[in-house]
Formats: sequence, structure tokens, C-alpha cells
Amino acid sequence: MSAATEARRELEVLQPELEALYARLWATPELPMLEFRSSAALADWLQAEGFAVDRGAGGLPTAFVATKGQGGPLIGLLAEYDALPGLANAAVPARVRLAERAGHACGHNHIGPNAAVAAAAAARALAALGIEARIVCFGTPAEEILYGKIALQEAGVFAGTDVLLANHGDYQSGALSRPCQAVCLGEFRFTAPGAHAGFGGAPNPLIGLELMVQTMERLHGNRFADCSILHVVRQGGVMPGVVPSETLLFLSIKHRESFQRTLDVWRELVRLAEASAAQAGVAVEAIYLSGSRGYLANDTLADVLRAQLETLGPPVYDASALAWMRELADATGASGFTLPEGFAHHQEGCDAYGQDDGDLSWRIPLARVNWALPLEVPLHHWAMTALSGYAGYHPGPIMAATALAMTAATLAEQPDLIRRAEAERRQRASGADLTTPPVGLREVLCRTPEAYWAAIYP
Repeated sequence: MSAATEARRELEVLQPELEALYARLWATPELPMLEFRSSAALADWLQAEGFAVDRGAGGLPTAFVATKGQGGPLIGLLAEYDALPGLANAAVPARVRLAERAGHACGHNHIGPNAAVAAAAAARALAALGIEARIVCFGTPAEEILYGKIALQEAGVFAGTDVLLANHGDYQSGALSRPCQAVCLGEFRFTAPGAHAGFGGAPNPLIGLELMVQTMERLHGNRFADCSILHVVRQGGVMPGVVPSETLLFLSIKHRESFQRTLDVWRELVRLAEASAAQAGVAVEAIYLSGSRGYLANDTLADVLRAQLETLGPPVYDASALAWMRELADATGASGFTLPEGFAHHQEGCDAYGQDDGDLSWRIPLARVNWALPLEVPLHHWAMTALSGYAGYHPGPIMAATALAMTAATLAEQPDLIRRAEAERRQRASGADLTTPPVGLREVLCRTPEAYWAAIYP
């Protein structure tokens, strides 16, 4: 029996526990760096499976490294489990708000359990067949702010890893081998003493923030046309009668190819913020948060993943699940319903998102398996939170978990594939500056993450 076949069999045995973890994480959505229950659920489960678990890895309280096996290659699976603020929703095909601060609008309640249970299935299979390898599940917090994997990389947590496997819901099923966006994130805090607005004349941090945004938007086509710059006002004041003492602007800078370009634009925006603050008569502080390169493609690993998917076949949804998803699509205001079928080795183009495992892929060969969601269900949207909590949608994530387990087992059984993947990585990354991106706010995010999300951190 091949290692992949044995891993598939073990995943089938573990499937009820996998689906229970999906539901458990969905029911307890947690903001980035606050994933205490989610991290513990996965770490506890892996420990019960015989993994040696290092909690708080790299100094991040909600990170962990779970290892099983000895000798052979070190094969890592990346678990994510943070949720998105403001997107809580019931698992129904309609907008039904819940009281939680966050919702799994990017499906990380599937990603984390998939990595953990696939790691266990692969480790079981290898032990049964007497194949040496170390299977490691890396618990990585705060993907939504591109933080966890970069901070863990800086701390040396991934040292010695031979290959990494990731998974995600997307609008195509298959093996991913194409770039995504390079991104950096940061905030600008504008401050002044504050005052009663009725008396007039007091320096207003909101004016400084608005001047910066207006100037940034006017200059975008001329100075930053090659970048996408998105922003949100995290703190803008509480009522018109109060001149705020502080406002906070959160922004992201994306570029299709160059992480260095995002840093250069960040520095330009720092100067723009300083000029806007001076014009408004207020102070400003630039707070760099995090950043990551986009994915470095690896066709060698993607081919291995694709082969497992072809063996498995596409996920099968019953009529009631398809009707539920169609109703959800209608609730978003979309016309029509499309659930992509089949598989592909996705090599063309550049995806519109950024991922913090993108930076890892420049140092360690990495492949990602995707499962398809309906085209009319937007990611980072309440409808995705609803879909992520719906059990009828599980066939897609389960397919991905099975492919991960089979791929990990295959790589352990055929280590020459890892050597070929590493040779491809070296060739593709040749000449690149691989300096680890800076990591900001470590003290705040590791010690007082609540203060960060309340926008009251020092």
C-alpha cells in the first residue's frame, strides 16, 4: 500500500473529529493574536494524537509547534485560525448578525483543523508503514494582519523545515503555483490635546487624518499607480461636539511583484502624513505593523498536490447543500449561482490577496491546495462566515485536508520530490533579497492584544 493511500484511509477515520473541529472553531471566532481557545483546541487535539506540542512558540502566546516522528525530512503543515472583525453571522443563508466581535469570513475554521488533522493522518500512515519523517503542524496566529508567520520566521521557528503545505478556500479547486500580492500594513496616529468643539479653533487630529487621505487619493494615480492602497479609519472620534485627542488610520499597500516597492511607498506615505499633520497643526506617529512577499511558485510541489486531487476526485454536494448555497448567493444580491467544478494546476496570473506564508515560500518550498466556494459568495464578507459554519459545505474542505495528508505522506515516501522542489525554489529565488520583513508592535500584540483591537495601545 502506498503512503498516500494509507494517509487517505487514516483521514477518513479521523473525519468526524475533523468536522467537529470545524464547528468548534467556527463557534468561537477570535481576533488575530487573541485566538486562545482556537489555538488550544488544535494543540490539545494534536497532543492527544501523540504530537509533542510547544505552546507559545516564538514568543507568540497563541502560536504552537506540534511534532511527531523522527528522522527523515521535516514536512510542515500551516494552521491558521484567526477570524475577521465585524463579520459575525449565523450559519444561515441570510444576514443574521451575532453578538461576537468576529466571524470566520475567510474560513480559517477549516484551515486550522485541516492542517492539524492532515498532519495526524500522515503521521499515522507513516508510522504504520515504517517510513521515517517528522510531521509538524505549525500553529500560526494573526494571518489576517500578515503577522504570525513573519514573527515566527523572525524567531527562527521554521528553521530546518524542508517543505511546507498550506490550504485555503478560493474560487477554484486545485493546486496553487502562482504569485499573490506583496503587502505591507501600518497605521498613522494623529494626536492633539482635544477640546470642546463648540469653542472652535482647537487643532483637530481628524482634520490631519482626512487631509492625509484626501492627498493620498489625489496622488494615487500619479505617484502610486502601480500599487493598491486601501484604508480604514479605526478611530475617528465619538461625536461632533468633541474634538478628539487621537485618530487612527489603518492602511495596506499591495504590489503585484515587489515587497520593496510596498516599503518605499510606506516611506512616502510617512512623509505625506507628516505634511498633513503639520498643515492641521497636530502631531502624527507612523506605526509599521507587518508585511510579506507574495507567493513564490513551486510547480514540483503543485504537481504532487494535483496528483492527489485527481485520485480523490472533486467534492460532491447533495441537492440540499446546493440549494442552501444558492439561497446564500441570492442573499448577497448577486444574480446567478456558480460553484466551480474540476481541478487545475493554477499557474497563470497573480492573485489579488496577500498571505504571510508568501514570505515563507521564498525560503522553504511551499504548495497550497484550494477548494472552491461559490463565485457569488465574497470572501471577507458575512456570507462567507455563514458558509464557513454550514456543515453541508464540508466536502470541499475535507477534500483539501485529504489531499494535504496524502501529499505529506507522498513526500515522506519519496524524498527526492522534496530535493527537486528545493532545487526549483533556489532557481526561482536566485538573486532575490530575502531579508525578513520587519515586524512591528510585538510587545503590544503579544502582551496586550486587546489594547490593539480597541485602538488604545500606547
